[in-house]
Amino acid sequence: VTLLPDSAVGLDSIYGSRRARDPAESALGVLGSAAAVIGSMEAMEATRLLCGRAPAYADRMLYFDGETGTTELVPLG
Repeated sequence: VTLLPDSAVGLDSIYGSRRARDPAESALGVLGSAAAVIGSMEAMEATRLLCGRAPAYADRMLYFDGETGTTELVPLG
């Protein structure tokens, strides 16, 4: 997700409040390889923005399913 300053969508509307989260997330954490894949994509998005190019994920969320290796762009707002 790339949230630009004028975006109508915020992180709370995507992820909900901290109290609403599943406690298993805190206990189990995140698989390192999944974080690496998403981190690489976020780095590419940051590079696009720093080079003055249009963001690829503005007001859209990239859904990555690590089990099947598929991705999907979900429009927000």
